[in-house]
Amino acid sequence: LPPQLDDRGHTMFVQVILLAAAAMNDNSCTVTNPETGQSENMISLRVQPYFKVQSKHYLNYSFYFNVCGPIDLPDDPVTNPDVCTPELSSACEVQYIADTHIATEQYGSYPTAIFTWNTENFPEGVSAPGPLYFSTSGDCPRSTTKEFTSLVYIVCDENATVPQVSMIADDYWECSLKILMKTNVACRFNPAPPPPPPAKEYRCRDGQCVEAEKGVGIEECEQACVRLEYECLDNQCVRSEKGGVDKTECDKLCG
Repeated sequence: LPPQLDDRGHTMFVQVILLAAAAMNDNSCTVTNPETGQSENMISLRVQPYFKVQSKHYLNYSFYFNVCGPIDLPDDPVTNPDVCTPELSSACEVQYIADTHIATEQYGSYPTAIFTWNTENFPEGVSAPGPLYFSTSGDCPRSTTKEFTSLVYIVCDENATVPQVSMIADDYWECSLKILMKTNVACRFNPAPPPPPPAKEYRCRDGQCVEAEKGVGIEECEQACVRLEYECLDNQCVRSEKGGVDKTECDKLCG
């Protein structure tokens, strides 16, 4: 039987390889939580030779990637290696036709691979801000407004002593990949402290500072609030400069 063609116009039995790699210096592998100022080096996530995830749309397509370092192409020969030289590429598509492997497109440039802190646009499987590994590589030939882009969302999982990776979304037509990585390395980041409670406000009542919806701080209130004393004269509570009790107590005694 002749080979089948998929909806990309490629021969079936094709495998895609994503090489997501950071520059080798420590700075490229360090990410900072801007809410707390805490920085962590993620170099321990790097593996040999690569991570692998399966495409959600194409049975014979997989994506290989790494964090904080380049990946190695398979040991067997790859046709068109100049398309995705491991030392220069952070993302590469490799077509598998039987025993022939053909590098076809670069999905990310090696020098562009960086860590950032994601604070919005959480995809499936990501529910909070956290580390995001990001790389790009030129214009997408299938979408004039897009670039080749790979995104690795790294989330905390205390049980994932070995990183667990899965595909969030892959879009051939827009040249984009979104990958989820669960790892206990991400749990190093302490959660942002909760905002401090609103300052209490006080007003002076009968010579005492009591909490109020609107007022002043406790120190200012205590400076301005003087305890008023009363005495009972002719069955009425009147101010006394000679000493007495507060208004509430006076009202109880006088009458």
